[in-house]
Amino acid sequence: MSRIETVYPMVIEALSPIHIGTGRELSADVDYVVANHVYVIDLEWMLAHLNAEQLARAMGAEPLSRLLSAEDREEFARYILERPASKASVPQLREQIKDLDSDPYIPGSSLKGAVRTALLWAMTFVEGLPSEQPRADQLERELLTGTRRASLPGSDPNFDLLRAFRPADSYSASAEDDLELLQVGLYSLSGRPTELRRKPEEQFFVEAMAAGTQLQADVSLDEYLLRPEVARRLGLDGKQNWIRGWLTYCHAYGSAVIEHEVAFYSRFGPAALEEFYRELKKRAATAEAGREAVLPLAWGTGWHGKTIGTALEEEEVDEIRTRYRLGRQGYPVFPKSRRLVERNGEPVSPLGWVFLRIAEESIQPYVPPLSLEQARAYRQAEQEARRVEPAPEQPRDTGTPPSREPGTSPAGPRRRIEELKAGMVLEGVVAGIAKFGVFVNVGIREDGLVHVSELSERRVENIEQIVQKGQRVRVRVLGVDLEQRRIKLSMKGIDQQPTA
Repeated sequence: MSRIETVYPMVIEALSPIHIGTGRELSADVDYVVANHVYVIDLEWMLAHLNAEQLARAMGAEPLSRLLSAEDREEFARYILERPASKASVPQLREQIKDLDSDPYIPGSSLKGAVRTALLWAMTFVEGLPSEQPRADQLERELLTGTRRASLPGSDPNFDLLRAFRPADSYSASAEDDLELLQVGLYSLSGRPTELRRKPEEQFFVEAMAAGTQLQADVSLDEYLLRPEVARRLGLDGKQNWIRGWLTYCHAYGSAVIEHEVAFYSRFGPAALEEFYRELKKRAATAEAGREAVLPLAWGTGWHGKTIGTALEEEEVDEIRTRYRLGRQGYPVFPKSRRLVERNGEPVSPLGWVFLRIAEESIQPYVPPLSLEQARAYRQAEQEARRVEPAPEQPRDTGTPPSREPGTSPAGPRRRIEELKAGMVLEGVVAGIAKFGVFVNVGIREDGLVHVSELSERRVENIEQIVQKGQRVRVRVLGVDLEQRRIKLSMKGIDQQPTA
């Protein structure tokens, strides 16, 4: 069977410098020469073109700065970087991942990892932690893998929700030089937490993609894996819309991290970082729903930019800190350190922030019908409505036939959610009441939601003045989401005839 894919052509803009490392550190006088610029040498090209005397000196491990003339540096340089304005030496630098033309790019695996964190964050925000003390791998199994494999150790990629999400490596359509050399300092709170200060011994030099760089990449969704019958076989039924709404959830995650960082820097400084995040917050506020997102993506975004921390309650974070010995035990602020880009010796920005946008205007992205806040409230009310109450004392069997036929519910004959269609008028029983509406059982396993705006033609100030728990009501089906197993109902314009 041929697979059907939805392809989203994306534009990725670097909002701050992006460092995605190769895991390799380049060394001065071995890999590069520091002069008025930093010349990263193509060693194979150099060795193939040195004269006999230079080759002998090179074989004797003579430093590149003495071996190569100014003209040689230009000739043998694979690429040239501007030296940071500070007077500090550059003994080593962390290499940025680059293509064959020495242009920086974002691997599809890096984007997929950031999206994975964002989806875990969103699911945790809505559902809460699925276990009392989950490890990171356990959390991923329970939220992102099929229910049939969730209890097994390790994760099976065949049963992983992110199997349907396929980002390609990015590429640059610009002829400009997007690679730069940055000085990065480690800033931390110490003693009484009043001010973020530089740790003098902690300094890094990194290659990075410059802020403002724009890249392009295709993101594909495997629609075959998202089909209800296929997802059901994989144990992923009901989770497909998490993938379809990936850009919305990335934006919610990024916005939550921004809010946290605005609060942190407004309290501890420096002012330049508070200003950066306030401007980033403004940019996030202009994002088009479902089409654009801000996202922390790479090294330097900190603990909150790499974890689901902002979805957790304070006591949950404290428990995780204690269990995994994160940070100084008992210290009132966590995390207390940040890696910051420095220019002229002053901190100016974080690393790792991008802006994502679907480039093709004709593509209509999926926008989740409920915000994360609404979905969490829905979930909490659903759990409340389904709490098992003590069963009332049963009367002694007197041989009297049951009051209703076997196989029916209090709301009528047992149905399946697949049988419901928009426009149907059904009789049901109010199963639960929440601040934003009521849950009604219409004779199937899943309760439907009547939003407060659908209870009456008039504005509803107090829901319990309209309906009571256990009351029989008549409702109209507005819509059915088979994947999420949710039903939207309305009581507007329906004659609530009294029933026995």
